[in-house]
Order: sequence, then C-alpha cells, then structure tokens
Amino acid sequence: MQDRERGTKNGMKQRMAALTALCLAGTLLLSGGWSQTVLASTVSDVTSGSALDGTPDATDDAQPADGGQEEDPADGQEASVADEPEAPEAEQPEEVPEEQQEPDELLLENEQLPVARYEGITIDGDFSDWDAIAKVSVDEGKGWDTVDEVAMVWDGDYVYLYFMAVGNGDGSGDWVSVCGAGSHNNGQYAITTDLGRILPIQLMRDGTVGGIDGALAAVNNKDWFGAPHMWEVAVPSSALPEYTNTISFGLYQGQTFISDVANLQGNPDAEDKKFNGVVYDGLYGDWAYYPHVLIQYATAGTQEHVDDAEGAMYSTNGLLYAHVVTTMPAHLQEAGGEFTAAVTIRINDNKDFYPEFVTVDADGTINYTPQLYGLAPGTYEFYMIDSQGWETATNISQFAEADDNEYGNKYHNAVFGRMYVTVGSSEDNMEYEADLSVLARKFGIETDEIRTVSGQWGRIGQEWVTTAGTPTGAGVGLFLCLSTTGLAYVAQRKRKKQV
Repeated sequence: MQDRERGTKNGMKQRMAALTALCLAGTLLLSGGWSQTVLASTVSDVTSGSALDGTPDATDDAQPADGGQEEDPADGQEASVADEPEAPEAEQPEEVPEEQQEPDELLLENEQLPVARYEGITIDGDFSDWDAIAKVSVDEGKGWDTVDEVAMVWDGDYVYLYFMAVGNGDGSGDWVSVCGAGSHNNGQYAITTDLGRILPIQLMRDGTVGGIDGALAAVNNKDWFGAPHMWEVAVPSSALPEYTNTISFGLYQGQTFISDVANLQGNPDAEDKKFNGVVYDGLYGDWAYYPHVLIQYATAGTQEHVDDAEGAMYSTNGLLYAHVVTTMPAHLQEAGGEFTAAVTIRINDNKDFYPEFVTVDADGTINYTPQLYGLAPGTYEFYMIDSQGWETATNISQFAEADDNEYGNKYHNAVFGRMYVTVGSSEDNMEYEADLSVLARKFGIETDEIRTVSGQWGRIGQEWVTTAGTPTGAGVGLFLCLSTTGLAYVAQRKRKKQV
C-alpha cells in the first residue's frame, strides 16, 4: 500500500513538473512579445513586477494524456486519478490592500491587456498607431497642466512626438492647450542631443510646427467637447543638430520628459561621429562632435525658433580652445560684435582676464582700433592682448612676454592668443586659441596650478562655459555649464498602461 501511495505521489510530481514547464514556456512566449513592444517604446522601464511579465495561473484539473489514468509502477495496476489522495492546499499569499499595490499589480488583477505591437507612425490624426508607445505623465508644477502626457519614438527619417491634454474632466477643453506649455506659456519644447545641441520645437495655434522645415503635425479633434485632445508631430531627422547616439525631449529650458532615445533603425554613421581634437583654423567643423552648452539671454520666453547660442571649451597641451556658434537673429545683427565685446576668461574661479582684440597687418603693424562689429560676411582674425595693458607697441614683434610695469600688471604687452570670427547670413561662429602659460604668468602662478578655465560672452548671455582637468595634458577637458538660469531637470516618469 505504501508503494502504491509513493507511486501515486511520483505521478503527481511528474504531472506538476510538466505543467510547470508548460507555464514557463508560455511565460517566455509572452515575454518575447513584450520585448518587441519595449523595442518600440522609447521610455518604458521594464521591471520584474510588470503586468505583462506575469505568468498565467496553472489549472488544477489537468489530466494525463491517456484519459485520466496511469500505471502504478509498483504493481502494474491502473490507478484512477479520483482515487488519489488530495494534495495539500497551497499556502495562499497574504492579500495586499489595493491602495498599497503597485500599478502593474493592479493592472494584472483587474485587466487582461493586449500586447500592442509597434508598426510605425503615420501623421494622420488617427492615434491607434501610438498604442505600442509608452506614455509619460507630465506635471508642469504651475498649478494647472496644459499638457498631461507625452511620448516620443525615433524611427528612421523622423522623430515622432505625441502630446495629450486631458481637458477639464467633462470632455471639454481647448485643443490648443498644448501650445501654452512651459514657464512662459508659449508652447516651446525642445529636442536636445547627447552633445547638448538644441532644436527648439514651437507648437503653433494654427496646428503647425514653427521653425522646422518639413515638420508635420495632426490633431485628433478640434472641438471644445472633443477632449482629450491629442497632437502628433513628425520632425525630420535631418533637422536634428549634431548627436552621437541619442536624443532627449522636454520643455525648452525646462523639464526633460524623455531621455536617451536612440533611432530604431540604428546609427550607421556612429563611427564617424567622433571628436578628434581641434585645429585653430576658422573652419569649425572639428567642433561638431564635442559637447556644447546653451548660452542665452532670451530665456524660455523667447518667440524665436532657435536657441541663442551654444559654446564649448577644450584644453590640451597647454593651449585653451573655445567655440561659440549662434543663429539668433538679434546676435546676427551685431555681425561679430557678439564675440568681440564683454568677453572674459576666468582662471580658477577668481582670476579674470579681459582680452582686447586687435588686428595685425602683413608687416606686423598693430591696429588697436579695428572694426569689431557690423562686419561684412567673411572670416576675420584678431590677436588677443590684455585690455588692462599699455598700448605702447606699434608692431607685433615688439611684444615682450617679460614686460612688467610699475603697477604690477604683468605681461600687459604679451600676445595671449588669436581668434577667428566668421560672419554669415544665418550663422555666426568664433573660435580662439589662448596660451595658458602666458595667462598663468600674468597672474603669477604656474601652469600646473590652473584647475579650471571658464569663458563668458556677455553680449550673448551670462552663462559660463568651463573646461576642467589638467590643461597641459593630452586628454579632452571636461565641460561644465555653470549657468544660473535655464537649468533642465529630469521629470519623474510615471509609466502608463499600454492600450
């Protein structure tokens, strides 16, 4: 009898093992389907408690393949399943109050969700193709929300953006609500690349996107009682500023909603997007894949479709390099003056150098009063001297690095560096090269005592662009933005269910 019971128990174990294997196979199959959704989703955080990762409940009445009976290995007699002793009831987990359950647990308990599959986005006002894309809740922190939910997917030639405004809760609401987002209620968003380059995105009240050629937009419903109102936007990938791998999306000079999204179609040019150092030559292309930061004075309230300016600093082998580029119309009107006035180089946070820009003729003659603004389109080179020095030399060959004066102003007649300025119809650029050893001697310190070097262009904004590290080394200087305004922060992302 004991052998018979033992055989029966062994049979039960075999059936349970088979059921377990079947459940695991089903789980893996479900997980495979979800992995495709995660690939299409740009912001989902897949966790071990995900509703779509749950294992279906195993049934308790599974029968053997021979119709419900099995051979007893002990005596060769058939044993009926009905004759088997009942298995002990499995211990049930303590029920967790609904208000303490995680969102995914609630979804698993209350709903059986279909696995939406991403098959591309079409800008047509039909939002069913967004079902496979995870949505991010938005809280602007200003007492009311003009946009409640966003999403982004980067697929090949376009970056697709989704906006949703809930409305007033009774089906009413203004379809242009999302055009009032941001600290200045101007509906200005931004895509920021992993190099700090910014593409402002202005949602217009006529249902279009301002300032981006080739951008497309559609709205689900423009009726007052058509809430929730949804927008979908396509931004050409060709309009993106320089990036290496990923982009982020949020408010211009405000919250970042979605971070570090890569192109679903891959990045075939990734190997070409590398920074290989700077050559001082006034061509600027070697700065393309070096991180830049925003320099601005117009704030998030600007009505322009471009940012003010972007700047970067880099040091190597005892030389300091800086680059600034602007497409802001107000700066372009200065035609070079934005780079030649109110410029400061700061050493170690407390030693400021104010350069004066002069030109030098082919024979070395110095022009202390060259034209510095209102320049015609073209590229110009200036020499960088000390604005606090004495303008006694007439030829560049007369500048002596060891020249002191009775006021203790060292190296007032030294050449600290040179600068190229390029004035264009839609973009102005500048880069300078400065000798850190001359800057160090001016302040009576050794070059290896320089910890940080910062630059400011007061005609563009009050932000400081900084390079840190060992300036005499061969490595790339780290960049930091020490701005006091316009800092972006990452919003808390709340997962929304897939529908």
